[in-house]
Amino acid sequence: MDIGQGFGALRKMFINEQFRGKGHRIAQRLLEVLWIWAEQNKMNAIFLGTDEKLVAAHHFYEKNGFERIEKNKLPEGFPITKIDNVFYVYEIEGGVISRET
Repeated sequence: MDIGQGFGALRKMFINEQFRGKGHRIAQRLLEVLWIWAEQNKMNAIFLGTDEKLVAAHHFYEKNGFERIEKNKLPEGFPITKIDNVFYVYEIEGGVISRET
């Protein structure tokens, strides 16, 4: 979702357990859709919040270039939910997503 000032928020990316993993690559394909959207909408960064218990999700985000940040580094207007206690950002350089991962 576009939260203004060139920032996007990734919200509610859940994959049913039976469709997770390298064999399906659904999460990776959804992330590709996000990258296309971010480029088309000229985003400068994508932020997300998640729960500390979702360790596999943390690994996925970090493997794909997201960097963990403190809550106070979130932009104004970021939609924090009750369960969000771990936060990430993906910085987009020059409006182009690095697809090296």
